[in-house]
Amino acid sequence: MYRRRTSKLLKISTNEEDLEPEEKMNNNIDTTENVENVVLEEHDVVKPPSICSRIICKMTYLLSISKVYLVWILIHYGMSHCYVKFCTPPSVYGLIISPLLSSAPHCKAMRWAIYTGANTIESMWVIIGTWICAKMVNAL
Repeated sequence: MYRRRTSKLLKISTNEEDLEPEEKMNNNIDTTENVENVVLEEHDVVKPPSICSRIICKMTYLLSISKVYLVWILIHYGMSHCYVKFCTPPSVYGLIISPLLSSAPHCKAMRWAIYTGANTIESMWVIIGTWICAKMVNAL
């Protein structure tokens, strides 16, 4: 029985009796080097993907992963500006009213979004740093 594997044909034995002792040690696979009349058809040749398609594929994967973090960054940024505008107005009136506004539900919700967004962004940087360190260690 023969099986095609990257332009070489491999002979696979199905019976233990047909094998010599050194072939048994090689996991029942014997590479046949001198193969004649091998016909490679167009569908047998696999072309490697181009550089552009690999970059686009990796960028699409990166974008799909980073959507959650981008949303948290936008929430953190937006809520920080809204908190200043609605909960701590920059005036004498804002100074007087800020103790009352700090316990208002909308200010509590904005504080929660700011705090949770900051923790998520911090976790994102830890994950990115860990991934970069793992890539560097694996490259060594």
